[in-house]
Amino acid sequence: MSVYTTSSHGESKNDNMEISASGIEGKIRSTAPREFQGPDFQGDQNQWSPEDLFSASISSCYLLSFKELAKARKLDWDKVDVKADATLDRKDGRMAFTSVEIKPELVVKNKKDVDKYMKLLEETKDKCLVTNTVNCSLKLNPKIKVA
Repeated sequence: MSVYTTSSHGESKNDNMEISASGIEGKIRSTAPREFQGPDFQGDQNQWSPEDLFSASISSCYLLSFKELAKARKLDWDKVDVKADATLDRKDGRMAFTSVEIKPELVVKNKKDVDKYMKLLEETKDKCLVTNTVNCSLKLNPKIKVA
């Protein structure tokens, strides 16, 4: 079992907050999402919101999971970019993430391996800790390019 401890600190004079994690140097400055910032907003609109961090946790965990699975199978690849589009909407009378579309773009060296990599990209969604934890629909839209 592992426990991940984070803390958030805010003050009444502005809408910003600082997020820290136990054992990690430095802090992340965060604020309310742009969609929720009213006319009296006192924060920095160029900061990450918790909603941005939610989406980033999916794309980054998916990417790290892919890397580990590819390494374990000794599969060579050039690069991968993972975009996650997390949709926030009203569900059952409250705001919630209703779906996430994960869009990995993988560059490989050999065209004959494309099917192997496509299966690996699909399997990664099922092996990723964060995608296994979220409570919304997940759609995978992978693309593979040959360098």
